[in-house]
Amino acid sequence: GADHRAHKGALLDQIKVLDGLADGPGLSPDDWIRRYSLGASLMDIYRCEELFWQCRGGQNWLLKGDANTAYFQAIANG
Repeated sequence: GADHRAHKGALLDQIKVLDGLADGPGLSPDDWIRRYSLGASLMDIYRCEELFWQCRGGQNWLLKGDANTAYFQAIANG
């Protein structure tokens, strides 16, 4: 729910800051470790979201995939 979105947003914000620093003077080795750790956490969230939508879409997800079709939207939005 809202906590999930807030956590995802916080991760994205932290990654954006570190990416901005990487474009400038660069990051320390510890900052790079943190950046990759944040990225891994974000990927975990994306995997959880994908599983949620797979369950919500039912078996037709497996047959039709996530093509963002009208059918998929109708199933996902109830």
